Amino acid sequence: MLTLQRMALLLPVCAFSLVARSTAATPNFPSAIQQTLTLATAPDCGLCHSDGDQGGKGTVTTPFGKNMRVRGLVEFDVGSLNTALAQMESDHVDSIGDCLDDIDELKAGRDPNVADPPNTC
Repeated sequence: MLTLQRMALLLPVCAFSLVARSTAATPNFPSAIQQTLTLATAPDCGLCHSDGDQGGKGTVTTPFGKNMRVRGLVEFDVGSLNTALAQMESDHVDSIGDCLDDIDELKAGRDPNVADPPNTC
């Protein structure tokens, strides 16, 4: 049984781990996206996060990231990532209206948040 003194020592450690977890991008999502979509390289965190590799609460602001969240993406949950990716593909989501499906753009090595080539419609 934990003594009061030991519990007092563990409380700051537990609190720090909760805060640290909630202020960072999910580190395994890029490699999970790479594996799920069989990409040559893993996308960087800027695919979903406005501040690139830093991530954090409230930073999923890119068009692709917002569409993933709408389709059930939950931080630190690879199952929800895979479900959202499958839903994006089956829905033929084009987050920025460049007439290219986001998943097809990722598979072609392009960023679905950038019109490249511009205005292909």
